[in-house]
Amino acid sequence: MFTQNDLEAIGRLIDQKLDQKLEPLMEKIEHLPTKDEFYAEMLKLYKRQDELETEKDVLVSRSADNSSRIDLLEQIHPKGKHSKLQTL
Repeated sequence: MFTQNDLEAIGRLIDQKLDQKLEPLMEKIEHLPTKDEFYAEMLKLYKRQDELETEKDVLVSRSADNSSRIDLLEQIHPKGKHSKLQTL
């Protein structure tokens, strides 16, 4: 049977071995953000993505409006010239 001192020594040995095994892993992950920091950054990215999608929708709408206006102008002014200028 183990004595209390033996059990404490075994516990310290296990702790030392675990620390030795975990140290390289801890060094690799110490630069990573915390969960809260990660989610805060992700929230910023999602908000920015939403803003960009909204902006894209506005630009697509404007582009469609401009295309319609250009088509009408091309019908009114074939070859990009006024009819009066063509006769001069």
